[in-house]
Parts: sequence; structure tokens; C-alpha cells
Amino acid sequence: MWRTSSAAQRNELINNPFKPISNASPEQINLQNWLRNELLQPGYLPHSCGLINENSRESRFDLELQDTYSVSEQLRLINGLSYRYDQARSASFLNGRERKDIIRAFSQFEWYASEHWLLQGGGMFEHDSSNGDSFSPRFAVNYLITPAHGFRAVYSEAVRSPDMFENHADWRYRVKDLRPAIAQNSNADFFISAQGNGNLAQEKIRAYELGYNGYFAVPKLSFDIKVFDEKITQMISHRPSLASFNLNNNDHLKFYGSEFEGNWQATEKDRLRISYAYIQEQASNLLDQNVTPAHSGSLAWLRKWNSDWSSSLMFFAAEQLNQNDLQLLSARLSRQLRLGDSQLQLAVSLQKALNNQPIGRTNNKDSSHDTAYATVQLEF
Repeated sequence: MWRTSSAAQRNELINNPFKPISNASPEQINLQNWLRNELLQPGYLPHSCGLINENSRESRFDLELQDTYSVSEQLRLINGLSYRYDQARSASFLNGRERKDIIRAFSQFEWYASEHWLLQGGGMFEHDSSNGDSFSPRFAVNYLITPAHGFRAVYSEAVRSPDMFENHADWRYRVKDLRPAIAQNSNADFFISAQGNGNLAQEKIRAYELGYNGYFAVPKLSFDIKVFDEKITQMISHRPSLASFNLNNNDHLKFYGSEFEGNWQATEKDRLRISYAYIQEQASNLLDQNVTPAHSGSLAWLRKWNSDWSSSLMFFAAEQLNQNDLQLLSARLSRQLRLGDSQLQLAVSLQKALNNQPIGRTNNKDSSHDTAYATVQLEF
């Protein structure tokens, strides 16, 4: 019954399975009559519990080749190709395996037109086996007051492709070990399922930026200030629901505001960094409102103890992130090891929430305020 019904008919079934659905076909009328009779039988469908599998596994392979070529002292070209293979497996969310291939070609130029003018431009062509072709340009004009101080104006475009779950979901549950068994069966398929339509388009991102950056050699102080305006169109806004899985590209989201970042090389080994952001948003969908704090900032101390050891300590605060204030303290310790021509980096990080607030949405709340993790990175 569920699989033969439209989205509107499914909502009617959820609200009242005994009321005849609208615009029903003869097959649906017969199925609903049978279902109504079964539900009204005394003792039918006893309460039963079972096990479901919500595991999923994702893997990615990414290869990139890049070439930098200096045509002259004034002109430099950067070109490259990349290939990415994505794969996801899930019995419940994808009913098996999904994969896609992404091929990219990109090119960028950097041209010192004169002593005070620097022009930059380029673009990236992308072929996504699930979402087709796209092109993302970027252009920037820089006016250099001195080699250490300059203004910039930037225009850029980008895309976000729907992920494999959004576009190709086949969401269904096979319930195992039912207790008590139903109709002498310990396994059964849950009657509600959801499928992606496979027709979602890429989200379009368009951004404008005006900025100023400078460096003062004597105090070894650098800073960057910018104002920006970004808009996302054809946006896919959703909170996944098995009973209502109807994704579309009907929403949009706009960000505008300003950001500041300063770096001070206090000593030969110590560096202090401060940042602040003021961001406003306009969202067409309630799900996308309050996703960015209006005021946020950080203060960090970075120290290089010697050629091998380094550390950082950072405090981050955000006001009204999904109606909750956030305060985080992060510490990181790392060591560099040289292995011939390669370099191995080992790092351990600790993050502590200083107030009893969730990170992001309220359902992200964790009973523990401490998070620790380690990373290993090899460069060769």
C-alpha cells in the first residue's frame, strides 16, 4: 500500500489509515480495505521489537596533478587535473552500493600588470558522473599600495553536488530477531521506505568580496579585513525522514558580513592569532536559519619549541549558534619526524567545552565535554 501511494496519499495514511485516501486506484482501494480489516481484527499486530542495521561505510580515492609555470617575472600559470572516486555502502540507506567518479581540470593565472596592479583569474571544469558538468570561475583584482599592503576585489562561483544519499537513496529497513514473532516470522520488512528521485541539480554558490591586507615588518604584525556577500541557490534543504523524503532544489540561503584576522610574531618561537567574524543570514527554509552565529571569534597561541616539537592553544567563542552560545578550548601538540626524504607528523589534540551547550543543534549534545583524538600524516 505504501509503495503504491503518492506523497500526499502517504500523509493521509499516516494521519488516518482507516479513512479512504483520495484519488485511489482500484488496486489501492482493495489494499486499503484489506489493511483496514486486518487492523481491526482482535489481537492483530502485537507489540514487537527487533534489530535494524543502520551501518554505512564510505571510501574515497583522490589523485591530483598540478603544474606551476612561470612565463616571466610578471606572469605565472597554474594548471592541473584531478580524479576522485567515491563509494558508499549501506544495506538500509542505499540498499547496497553507490559510486561516482569526478574528473576536474583547473587553470589559474597571476599577472603583475604593473607595480601596483595584480590580476588573478581562472576556473575549474568538473564532470560528475551523477550530476553532469559544471564550470566555476574566479577573478580577483588587487591594488598594491606597497608590496606589503593592498586592497582586493574578488568574484567567484562554486557548486555543491548532491551526495549519493540525497540523489540515490533507497532507504528501507529489514527488521531481524522480532520478539514476539509476527505471523511466525522473526524477520520482516518495515512497511515504510523512501527513494531518491535521482534528479537533483547542483547547488550554485556565488560570492563577492572586498578586502584589505597588510604587514608591518617591525612588530611582525599582519592582518586581513574583508566584507563579503555569498548566496547559495538551488539549495537542497532537508532533515532526513523516512516517512517524508521529498528533496528538491527550491531553497536559497544568503550570507553577508565581515571578518578580521590578525597575526603577531611575538618572539622567534611564539605567534599570537586573533580572529573575529560578524555574519548575517537570510534563509528561505526554516531548517537553514540560525546555522551561523552572528558574532564569533578566536584567540590562539602557537609555539614552535624546536625543529621537531610545536604546540597550539586556542579559545573559540560563538554567540547564538542555533540559539546556543558556544565556548571551546583546544590544545594540540605535534612532532615532526624525518624519514629520509619523507616527513612524518604525529599529533594529539584535546578539545574541551567550557559551557554546557551543544555544538550546533541540540541533538548534538554529548554528556562528555572533552574530546581527544590523534592524527598521523606522512609527506613524501
